[in-house]
Amino acid sequence: NYLGVANGDPFEFVSGSNWTSNSGYWLFYYCSNGATCPVRGITYPNALALERVSGTTTYNLEDTMAAKYLQKSDGVNFNTQGYNISSANWIRIYSGAFNASNSTINVGVNVELLNTNAYILGGNSNWYVGGHWTSQSTSPSWNPGTSKIIFNGSTQQNLSTMGTITPFYDVELRNSGTKLYLKNDTQMRSI
Repeated sequence: NYLGVANGDPFEFVSGSNWTSNSGYWLFYYCSNGATCPVRGITYPNALALERVSGTTTYNLEDTMAAKYLQKSDGVNFNTQGYNISSANWIRIYSGAFNASNSTINVGVNVELLNTNAYILGGNSNWYVGGHWTSQSTSPSWNPGTSKIIFNGSTQQNLSTMGTITPFYDVELRNSGTKLYLKNDTQMRSI
């Protein structure tokens, strides 16, 4: 089940509708080739997928948002513009930029960068991750800025990166359960 929104056209959720009460729905934003489109800052009941019709597309967050799942597809750049993202179970980034600006991003479970050309522009962002951070990125465009990742889970967590990029300026462990495992050749400025 899904609902599509083309080029950021306005839409409304109605309390008690299937959209707000059914946890199986996805909302897909579709933005035209080369366009820049808004992402409304609201609570998305389930999943938000940022897609493109063709070419490279940019989405700009307009206010603080919450969603169980956030997926940024191939050819899509996403700018938080300093707004926060809360209550995400996972964030999946397939390719292109995730510009975290000066945002706080809370992820209950996993952050996944799924292709070598996916990257994060960290700015002065704080990422709270309750699960694993897995990155296949080898992109030279990756820039950690002064970002910090805080692992705050209650079970074993993994930080896995590829290549020689430095994914974070700072890493903090607030795991109440066990340990943080660094996999591969993960590099960082401080921990």
